[in-house]
Amino acid sequence: MVYLPELQYLPVLENHMEEENFSKISEACGIKVGKSFISSEPVLCPPDVGELLKIPAGAPILNFQIEIYDTREKPTACEILYTRGKSGKVQLT
Repeated sequence: MVYLPELQYLPVLENHMEEENFSKISEACGIKVGKSFISSEPVLCPPDVGELLKIPAGAPILNFQIEIYDTREKPTACEILYTRGKSGKVQLT
Protein backbone atom coordinates (compact mmCIF):
# COMPACT_ATOMS: atom_id res chain seq x y z
CA MET A 1 0.00 0.00 0.00
CA VAL A 2 1.46 3.37 -1.00
CA TYR A 3 0.18 6.74 0.13
CA LEU A 4 0.84 9.69 -2.18
CA PRO A 5 -0.48 13.24 -1.58
CA GLU A 6 -3.08 13.64 -4.33
CA LEU A 7 -2.27 17.21 -5.39
CA GLN A 8 1.47 16.57 -5.43
CA TYR A 9 1.08 13.42 -7.54
CA LEU A 10 -1.76 14.53 -9.82
CA PRO A 11 0.13 13.44 -13.01
CA VAL A 12 -0.03 9.84 -11.72
CA LEU A 13 -3.82 9.93 -11.90
CA GLU A 14 -3.98 11.97 -15.11
CA ASN A 15 -1.53 9.72 -17.00
CA HIS A 16 -2.55 6.37 -15.47
CA MET A 17 0.93 5.75 -14.05
CA GLU A 18 -0.20 3.61 -11.11
CA GLU A 19 1.94 0.66 -12.24
CA GLU A 20 5.16 2.68 -12.75
CA ASN A 21 8.04 2.55 -10.27
CA PHE A 22 8.47 5.41 -7.82
CA SER A 23 11.47 6.85 -9.64
CA LYS A 24 9.45 7.43 -12.83
CA ILE A 25 6.49 8.74 -10.86
CA SER A 26 8.54 11.26 -8.87
CA GLU A 27 10.30 12.43 -12.04
CA ALA A 28 6.97 12.96 -13.85
CA CYS A 29 5.73 14.97 -10.87
CA GLY A 30 8.88 17.10 -10.62
CA ILE A 31 9.84 15.74 -7.20
CA LYS A 32 13.52 15.43 -6.31
CA VAL A 33 13.78 12.54 -3.88
CA GLY A 34 16.16 13.15 -1.01
CA LYS A 35 16.19 10.45 1.63
CA SER A 36 14.13 7.49 2.75
CA PHE A 37 13.68 5.74 6.08
CA ILE A 38 12.70 2.10 6.45
CA SER A 39 11.37 0.80 9.74
CA SER A 40 10.11 -2.66 10.60
CA GLU A 41 8.38 -4.33 13.51
CA PRO A 42 6.60 -7.59 14.25
CA VAL A 43 2.81 -7.17 14.48
CA LEU A 44 -0.29 -9.30 14.72
CA CYS A 45 -1.94 -9.67 11.35
CA PRO A 46 -4.97 -7.42 10.81
CA PRO A 47 -8.01 -9.24 9.35
CA ASP A 48 -7.88 -7.44 5.96
CA VAL A 49 -4.16 -8.17 5.53
CA GLY A 50 -4.70 -11.78 6.57
CA GLU A 51 -7.25 -12.17 3.82
CA LEU A 52 -4.78 -10.86 1.21
CA LEU A 53 -1.88 -12.98 2.50
CA LYS A 54 -4.10 -16.01 3.10
CA ILE A 55 -3.13 -16.32 6.76
CA PRO A 56 -5.30 -16.09 9.89
CA ALA A 57 -5.94 -12.75 11.56
CA GLY A 58 -3.78 -12.44 14.65
CA ALA A 59 -0.89 -14.47 13.19
CA PRO A 60 2.57 -12.90 13.69
CA ILE A 61 3.85 -11.01 10.63
CA LEU A 62 6.38 -8.28 9.86
CA ASN A 63 5.32 -4.73 9.02
CA PHE A 64 7.66 -2.45 7.05
CA GLN A 65 7.08 1.27 6.61
CA ILE A 66 9.05 3.30 4.08
CA GLU A 67 8.96 7.09 4.43
CA ILE A 68 10.22 9.06 1.44
CA TYR A 69 11.30 12.72 1.65
CA ASP A 70 12.23 15.23 -1.02
CA THR A 71 15.49 17.21 -1.05
CA ARG A 72 13.86 19.89 1.15
CA GLU A 73 13.06 17.15 3.73
CA LYS A 74 9.32 17.39 3.04
CA PRO A 75 7.54 14.02 3.30
CA THR A 76 6.41 12.96 -0.16
CA ALA A 77 5.25 9.35 0.18
CA CYS A 78 4.72 6.52 2.62
CA GLU A 79 4.64 2.83 1.77
CA ILE A 80 3.38 0.08 4.08
CA LEU A 81 4.36 -3.53 3.46
CA TYR A 82 3.46 -6.74 5.27
CA THR A 83 5.24 -10.08 5.01
CA ARG A 84 4.85 -13.46 6.63
CA GLY A 85 8.55 -13.48 7.38
CA LYS A 86 9.74 -15.44 4.39
CA SER A 87 12.75 -14.03 2.64
CA GLY A 88 12.15 -11.19 0.25
CA LYS A 89 13.60 -8.05 -1.23
CA VAL A 90 12.34 -4.49 -1.55
CA GLN A 91 13.85 -2.40 -4.32
CA LEU A 92 13.85 1.35 -3.81
CA THR A 93 14.06 3.02 -7.21
